[in-house]
Amino acid sequence: VAEVHPCAGQPKAAEIALSVDAELRRKGVGWTLFSLAVEACRGRGIEEIRVIYLYGNEAMRRIADRAGFARAPGGDPMTVTAHLIDLAPQTAR
Repeated sequence: VAEVHPCAGQPKAAEIALSVDAELRRKGVGWTLFSLAVEACRGRGIEEIRVIYLYGNEAMRRIADRAGFARAPGGDPMTVTAHLIDLAPQTAR
């Protein structure tokens, strides 16, 4: 499941959340869902996308890194907040 949540009070910002069943992990499902969510954001005129994930969530870290997200400093030490501001089309890496 991929979800896009608009950020309150920021009409050009949204957060993407992902959940992939254990038996479907490491098969490209997360990347595909994430890519579709980013495209949905582009289609809605979103200029900044955020993801927030637990510090130890390596799968989400890999997806965010691959997509070009930059980690935001500070915040809760148990989570990572990452932002993608340049929504130019990304190439597969």
